[in-house]
Amino acid sequence: SVKDATNFQKQSGLKILGVGYTLYLGSEYENDMMIEAAKIIKEAHAEGLLAVLWIYPRGKNIKDEKSLKLLAGAAGVGVCLGADFIKLPYPFNESEKLANKFKEVTTASGNTGIICSGGQKINEQKLLKIISNQIKISKTRGCAIGRNLHQHDLKTAIKLANNISNIVYGK
Repeated sequence: SVKDATNFQKQSGLKILGVGYTLYLGSEYENDMMIEAAKIIKEAHAEGLLAVLWIYPRGKNIKDEKSLKLLAGAAGVGVCLGADFIKLPYPFNESEKLANKFKEVTTASGNTGIICSGGQKINEQKLLKIISNQIKISKTRGCAIGRNLHQHDLKTAIKLANNISNIVYGK
């Protein structure tokens, strides 16, 4: 809860900047999750914290979880709920054509930042190309990279993290 986060911040002295919540649009619990997300976002903002939504289209009626129109709709839901950032899946493909089409999603998010999930482990050069397209063409505000870093040896992971940082921060 937001209260748990603010209490932990006070007790630990750590600088907590925000809270996050995962929302599965299309799931049988969508309604409950949206109510809970709205409550968390409202409480976070009242405490001066950022609110991040991880939004994943899921459920028996979702045919294509990475449909750009569906992801644009998910971005719109996140905006309506008041999220500061929305993490969405990206249809992992290194084409610039896809990156241009993904602008529909970032446009639907208005001033709310879109961060793309890291996806499955892939070749480092392909990953860097995809991230570059996401940032430079699609106009996302960042990326969430997990397994593409953690499944490498330390030296490779550090080099990859530095390359990703250079892309994200425009160096």
